[in-house]
Amino acid sequence: MQTPVVMRTCTGCGETKPSTDFYKNRRDAKCKVCVNARNQEWYVNNKAKRRATMNAVYRTNKDLAIQRYGGQCACCGETETAFLVIDHINGDGSAERRILSNYQFAKRLATQPVDRSKYQVLCANCNHAKERPGGCPHQR
Repeated sequence: MQTPVVMRTCTGCGETKPSTDFYKNRRDAKCKVCVNARNQEWYVNNKAKRRATMNAVYRTNKDLAIQRYGGQCACCGETETAFLVIDHINGDGSAERRILSNYQFAKRLATQPVDRSKYQVLCANCNHAKERPGGCPHQR
């Protein structure tokens, strides 16, 4: 036994379409095409607003993650958050960056349990010096 096709009229384009062309659980009576067009238009018109919001959320998550992991460089003791980064202790950061964006990584560290065996806070100088022959000057 087949279910009858229910037809609905879209308030956006005015066309009568089958109910499968509408999103479920939507309060407005616009079809998927009209909803997607409206979303795409908003996306294009609010690019700067979206970027500013995403940057603010990223900065908040990164600062929270840095505080959760000690709030200072594990090598030299630098506390200025503008200079601090999260370091992968085992050097597997490139593999993780292939999977997660910086935004996703910061969100994960801000929300998941702290794992000090995998991550640490370093200042940018100590983080870069760690890869040089002889390592960081603070460790010599």
